[in-house]
Amino acid sequence: MFPFSWHDEFVVHSSVMSDLTESEAVKRLVKAIEREAPKRIDRTNNCVSFRAGIFRLASGWNILAPIGQGSVCVSETAAGLKIQYALSFREMFITVALMLLLFFGPFLVFIARSTIWETAFILMFGWAWLFGGNVFSTTLRFPKFLRNALLNEGAAQPPNTALNPPGLRPAG
Repeated sequence: MFPFSWHDEFVVHSSVMSDLTESEAVKRLVKAIEREAPKRIDRTNNCVSFRAGIFRLASGWNILAPIGQGSVCVSETAAGLKIQYALSFREMFITVALMLLLFFGPFLVFIARSTIWETAFILMFGWAWLFGGNVFSTTLRFPKFLRNALLNEGAAQPPNTALNPPGLRPAG
């Protein structure tokens, strides 16, 4: 249920990856997710679940930063491998809401002497920018991250830096 979670799926057609089995796909996904330094990762049959979040030692550009927890499941279909994933943004929602209300709210009301309407507008805009922007970019980046893990064998992939500013991209 949006805005707290996002569920989606896609198919990697067998014409693209004819030799990729369900088991090998899960192994590649595990390797790719492990490189993003989650707090916890578990594999059960054809599914990978992980716990990540913003309170861990990782760059803000890390693909798992806005995701509190998630799961990815792989299943074989006639067309190829179906990848289903679910992501939870509850931790990000709570963090952004508390940060704005506890830190910026009092500043706007007591120091900036804003009206209640100005304060509400600024806080809602800030929430939409911080939370909405993170959710939006993650829902675009995560499927690409999964596809890259499957198509590029995961092992040789550097951390996902697709949206890093040019100065923050790793050399190589």
